[in-house]
Amino acid sequence: MMETTIHMETGKPYAHVKILNDDTSVQEKDVPLQALAAVFQEKEEQLYILPNNLFSEYQPDTHIDGLLLGRESSFRTTGLFFVPAQKFYMDVAGEKSMMPYPSLLFLLTESGGTLRSSMCFTVKEKSVDKLRPESVIYAFPFGNVLASDGHICWGANEMNKHEGYQGLRSAIALFLTAESNMDYVSYGESYKGKIKTYPTLLASLKKKDVFPDNILVPSPAFKTFKELCETII
Repeated sequence: MMETTIHMETGKPYAHVKILNDDTSVQEKDVPLQALAAVFQEKEEQLYILPNNLFSEYQPDTHIDGLLLGRESSFRTTGLFFVPAQKFYMDVAGEKSMMPYPSLLFLLTESGGTLRSSMCFTVKEKSVDKLRPESVIYAFPFGNVLASDGHICWGANEMNKHEGYQGLRSAIALFLTAESNMDYVSYGESYKGKIKTYPTLLASLKKKDVFPDNILVPSPAFKTFKELCETII
């Protein structure tokens, strides 16, 4: 969890702000007291819960249903997004092909327009209205996502500024269109089933219209949808 420490000394016109990000990186800066006070007055932290029947209003394109939960303040924005199961063009080391994906959940946090934390998981539910607190969270079955905790490896992909909820959506779009590779994907942790080698799995999936949910592996990071939501609420 991101931590912010503000240190002030009597007589000094500034405060020393230290931010420990989710990825363990540290940011430090001296901020004038007047500017710091303005930030606190600008916006209190707000919890955002989107009713299921309003999802269509927040679709940036036909692929992303939208925001499930969010928490926004002057310092950062965190959002949990749902992407329904469908086919996407997958680019693996420059080789592109249509591939069926399971339903995806993205848990993203930005601060100052910079993506501080990004995780991706899967669920077997095909639509938002089917999600329940007890819905099982599964590991992402393809490359560039750590099966152990769901963290996304962005590699050399160019990261633009991702401010607010719309900025987080643009990060999802980048993830779904950027070139990937075979990093962090492993049999038994990312996927299971009769096919054990990743290239053979991809070759098999190219022939399918729907992702076979029976090869998904439960995530060790979060057991249920409720647990994932509790990181925001």
